[in-house]
Amino acid sequence: MMPKEKTNIVPRSKAQSPEARTPGPQPVANDAITFFCSNGHRLRVPVAQAGKQGTCTKCGVVVKIPAVDSAPKRQAATAPAASQPVGNRAQEHLSTIDFAVDTSPKRATAKQAEPKGLSDALTEAPPALDDSAEESELKKLFQAVAQSEEPPEAPESHADVEAIESIIRGDDREPTEEVLHDNPTAQLVARLWLEREHGGIVELHITGGSVILPTYYERQWSRGTHGLFASEAADGSVTLTAVAWDSIQKIVVRQVQGLPEGFE
Repeated sequence: MMPKEKTNIVPRSKAQSPEARTPGPQPVANDAITFFCSNGHRLRVPVAQAGKQGTCTKCGVVVKIPAVDSAPKRQAATAPAASQPVGNRAQEHLSTIDFAVDTSPKRATAKQAEPKGLSDALTEAPPALDDSAEESELKKLFQAVAQSEEPPEAPESHADVEAIESIIRGDDREPTEEVLHDNPTAQLVARLWLEREHGGIVELHITGGSVILPTYYERQWSRGTHGLFASEAADGSVTLTAVAWDSIQKIVVRQVQGLPEGFE
């Protein structure tokens, strides 16, 4: 009988433990130590920070920076766990996070050249993300859209505003030659409307049998084929009516105090 070969079986719980998924520290290169936090984020710090504690700039977990002399031993001790496959999806989620420590002499200013404590170096806020640039572009886009919108149309002229206001307050001024229209009905309505000053109530009988009791008459907008009138209801609301001059069959003025001039 041939002897059976022994097979080492790694327990599933140990193979999937966080220690097996977290790579060990990397060798010292270019005066920097590379290691990983407990959440798998890759960190690089200067050799001068070896053996000290800090926080991961990505997740904020407390980390212990490996010592320079112990880095190779720790790597050898954790090599079997690091050699375990972690899968393609797990590798995609691993990101490289550098400590916010600027060791380049070209970028350092006179104020930055002063030595900083370990707590200042490890707790510095990470640089601003590129999202601010995107927000700035969005603001510019919204401003461009707002500027492109056409403003609301204003009244055509100051005279139009005065004409509209005169409808509400009731313009009982005497008609002039400029205001009167050549239409005989328009001239007659303008003349009889003056009897309101003597207590008269004007009735406009329209073709079809309807009767309008206007409260206001706007001469400014009554120069064409229609006359513009307004009636005020008991609740204070106002109804505007444009009446065709040719549709007026009869004009009645009631309750006039005294006989107007010109009657014999």
